[in-house]
Amino acid sequence: MSPRAESRRGEEVASNFFVTTGSGNLVDPRQRVSPRNIPTLLAHEFVWMADENTRKAVSQIPLLKTQAGPRERALWPQRLKEEYQALIRFVENNKAADNDWFRLESNADGTRWTGTCWFVHEMLRYEFRLEFDIPVTYPDTAPEVALPDLDGKTAKMYRGGKICLTEHFAPLWARNSPRFGLAHLMALGLGPWLAVEVPDLIAKGLVVHFEQRKAPL
Repeated sequence: MSPRAESRRGEEVASNFFVTTGSGNLVDPRQRVSPRNIPTLLAHEFVWMADENTRKAVSQIPLLKTQAGPRERALWPQRLKEEYQALIRFVENNKAADNDWFRLESNADGTRWTGTCWFVHEMLRYEFRLEFDIPVTYPDTAPEVALPDLDGKTAKMYRGGKICLTEHFAPLWARNSPRFGLAHLMALGLGPWLAVEVPDLIAKGLVVHFEQRKAPL
């Protein structure tokens, strides 16, 4: 697939799958979504899952092709190659848009990922450790992203610091498997979670910037 065709395909995914009903059910993918019919959709209680910047960013992430998880030893290296290509493109695009916000690296076999993510709030940068394992049923099942530094600080988190994604994320991921990969997990899962939860945790005093934790002279 040419880069231009790949971009059009990404935009199609962004258009077809980023609208949900009020009950959480995804719109039939045959229903086209365009700027012209958005008001009509909203009138029928359809809501956008992501803001315009997120939709644009996701549409530019390469879609993955290889249906393989860690157990498929022959195909897993190819899947990993596609994952890295998508992540690199996503990070490069984020940097170009002045929206760089995470780093990831994996172990030798690509089954354990660790890194750092950060969120800027009121001109202060808050950094958090990031980690997850690739499920044996990947890519049909999305990884569970954990932020150990925030463990126990919010109800939108499971034991061990695993973030609780919205009810819309799982069906969205399932419908787009195996095309969605780790870059999509970051863009549609972790990114929106940080944008909602971190400001709230800061307001409650549960997250304090390191400069503000320094003892007074």
